[in-house]
Amino acid sequence: HFFGALLRLLCSHIYFSTPFAPFSLDWSTEEFARMGLVAALAMALALSVASTGAFVLPTSENFRGVGYSGFRHLGPDLLPQEWINAEIVAQDMKILQSLGTKWIRTYATDLNASLIPSIAKDHGMDTIIGTWVNKGEDGIAFWYQELERAERVVRADPRLAPIVIIGNELIYEGIMTAEKVLELVRHAKSRGFYTALGDIPPVMFDGNHTELLNTVDILMLHTHPFFSKVRNSLGERIPNTRLLPDIAAADDVVQATLKLHEVFPDKLVVVGETGYPSADASPTNAPHHCRWCTEENQKHFFDVLYYLAGTSHLGVFAFEAFDEQWKDQKGEEVGSGPHWGLFRSDR
Repeated sequence: HFFGALLRLLCSHIYFSTPFAPFSLDWSTEEFARMGLVAALAMALALSVASTGAFVLPTSENFRGVGYSGFRHLGPDLLPQEWINAEIVAQDMKILQSLGTKWIRTYATDLNASLIPSIAKDHGMDTIIGTWVNKGEDGIAFWYQELERAERVVRADPRLAPIVIIGNELIYEGIMTAEKVLELVRHAKSRGFYTALGDIPPVMFDGNHTELLNTVDILMLHTHPFFSKVRNSLGERIPNTRLLPDIAAADDVVQATLKLHEVFPDKLVVVGETGYPSADASPTNAPHHCRWCTEENQKHFFDVLYYLAGTSHLGVFAFEAFDEQWKDQKGEEVGSGPHWGLFRSDR
């Protein structure tokens, strides 16, 4: 029993020090003793060897990535007419691979989105796996199902990075409090995952969220110049203005991310979402029409952004891979909502 208890403690330490635990360690002390000393030592050695190949988080500049949903036409709200499938994901990954993309970030694991990480890896790209939180009473229960799917995916394919994003802009959207998000983060970490959180600057720089932000492993800042206002000589935002997709807009993204890293110097900080629409389908005489939303200006914005981010050693996730025609066109996004992709929806 002494050796059983000792070996159980040893194996438990190895298990919980491994960023992604390969299986559940629920044996009793008596069961360890019954295994016999030699067998238990062999088990401990095997676990130790497995843990030496543990995944290690890259530094920020290694995250050259893009957001990707996998849908092409109707989107997730008009099922069952459209489902993600392996064939279209493979086609999309080939396109994204040609850009030099190193990372994919997804937003969910349901509706066959769980296919994406392994197919991306087949094309030389890693994935930060998104786990969606629904609005409403079933939101938390749905998220636990999302995490379970993520866990099955990573268990089934040891090539994959054990990183999950907890929801998407949960605090900004008012879906849950920072305290509740922290509970989800801790649960995901208890399952062996590295955790990431994506939200906008007012959330990330809110001193009331410090415990949450210190607990997650990756801070993914969502900052879109399209929604930002021009600053005056005092640095104040001017109402009813919008940053153009130029060097000032790109620098605004980089500076905000660097500032976040100054606040959390021990955290991995990346640009989790940024971009600019390539078109605006609203009437040209509409007051909100974006006449500078063109493919050429979008490309210029990303060219400058990648240069500035590279000199600052920052990772960037472009928003987004492909135009998404089902996106809502409300508020400031009227006319431009479906046109944020690096590629058109028809590929």
